Amino acid sequence: MNYDIFNPSEVKPEYVTDTGMKKGEKVDYAVFNNSDVQIIIECKHWRENLTYHKDQLSRYFTMTSAKFAILTNGIEYQFFSDLNKRNLMDETPFLSFDITSLRENTVYEIAKFQKENFNVSEIFSRANILRYSHEIKNLLNKEISDPSDNFIRHILSEIVPDRPKTEKLIKEFTPIIAKSLKEWLNEKVNDRLNHALQKEAEEQTEELEDAEVEESKVTTTESEMEGFNIVKAILRRVVEVDRLYYRDNQSYFNVILDDKITKTICRFFFDRNQPYITIHKPAEGMIRYDLESLDGIYDYQEELVEAVEQFI
Repeated sequence: MNYDIFNPSEVKPEYVTDTGMKKGEKVDYAVFNNSDVQIIIECKHWRENLTYHKDQLSRYFTMTSAKFAILTNGIEYQFFSDLNKRNLMDETPFLSFDITSLRENTVYEIAKFQKENFNVSEIFSRANILRYSHEIKNLLNKEISDPSDNFIRHILSEIVPDRPKTEKLIKEFTPIIAKSLKEWLNEKVNDRLNHALQKEAEEQTEELEDAEVEESKVTTTESEMEGFNIVKAILRRVVEVDRLYYRDNQSYFNVILDDKITKTICRFFFDRNQPYITIHKPAEGMIRYDLESLDGIYDYQEELVEAVEQFI
């Protein structure tokens, strides 16, 4: 959230919130803005069920000027406010998420709590919308999984308006409507997936086309091919030469094993004032060696053998 945890005017750990007869009650963190507590945060062990700790956080909330309270076990986060009654923490969070499965829209909401973005009235207004949105989503999930009689009646009033909504009719249509809802949801999900896959395929095609254009600009020189043959002559005693390949590009010439760029053995940089070769050393990466001539490659036989052996 970009608050300075070492500045007590911004963040105070173990902030005292004595409640009535209880003394020494402390919330884990209090976040300040203009000397007023704006956010309180209670942290629990990652295995803890947060449901059992809402009452504790509610007591702290009542005894401070905070407008927002956060309850977390490091994995699950719940954001509360006093949307229903001033200075009384709501029973249900207006925002909750699992840190291991964050969605883009949730990240957008969390960003509002950053120090530079923090605005109480804007967040409070947004919290009201989020609360109802959360309740609506829960209701829809419930109705799709197990449609209620009222929900069935509502649909029947649209598809068979002239028929009495008797228990027999509701019982008859419940499995039909339930199945239709699940099929509709699956179709929507599949449509989204197909659209995403199609978009990804189009992007990959564009990347390949760009690569082909780039490759068409590359000219493999005689020096590079001679250098490649020298490397093959050096390495033939430890690996079959038909496993050695090259890939040329505008910047350098790659020598690779098994035609896999992830198995790069060395690279030539010949079109320079100072020609050089880089050789892939295990645990160190690409190491540069300057060359006075192509025959200078023979001076690094041990390094080249070590480079290829890490991939065998």
